[in-house]
Amino acid sequence: STLWRQAREQFASAPVFYSGLALFPVAFTYYVVRAHPYNIGAHYITPRLPTDALSIAKYGLHYLKLLVWPRDLSMDYFPESLAPSAGVAEPVTLLALALIGALAALTVWAVVRGSHAGLGAAWFVITFLPMSNLLIVSNEPVAEHYLYLPSVGFAWAVVSGLRSLAIRRPERGTLVAAVLGLILLALMF
Repeated sequence: STLWRQAREQFASAPVFYSGLALFPVAFTYYVVRAHPYNIGAHYITPRLPTDALSIAKYGLHYLKLLVWPRDLSMDYFPESLAPSAGVAEPVTLLALALIGALAALTVWAVVRGSHAGLGAAWFVITFLPMSNLLIVSNEPVAEHYLYLPSVGFAWAVVSGLRSLAIRRPERGTLVAAVLGLILLALMF
């Protein structure tokens, strides 16, 4: 398929880098389970943030906000700084679940189509999943450093999607470039 051909071509362009990337989830899992100082004994000064699936989905909105608009960054998130989910009926949790569902469907569609945006979105999912607290619960359900490597896939997907739009609709290329320029300018302040 087109996606596998693209993935093989991409891997062939930098095999050492992509081999290291493939080992990242394994290394991170080892670090969280065995080596993280707060997981060795009970070193918690404050209670842990909840790691149930609904709260993790709600925290996903915070991650998305950081990817789109990286302002008000924080070194550490205390339990008081991010409220856990109050249940499925909570509007913010419903919004988070709907947005995650829509982004997951868009990712699957892009991957099946074999687009570069799909490859970037797949990169995001693969590198964020070990840190999401869905598979392995760490002491930090929310941490900005969890986005370092996944943000590469996010940027890759966005730029690839915008490039495809500019190719298919050249008349909108100037508008897209102007909007991106304004966004970059706004992020400088």
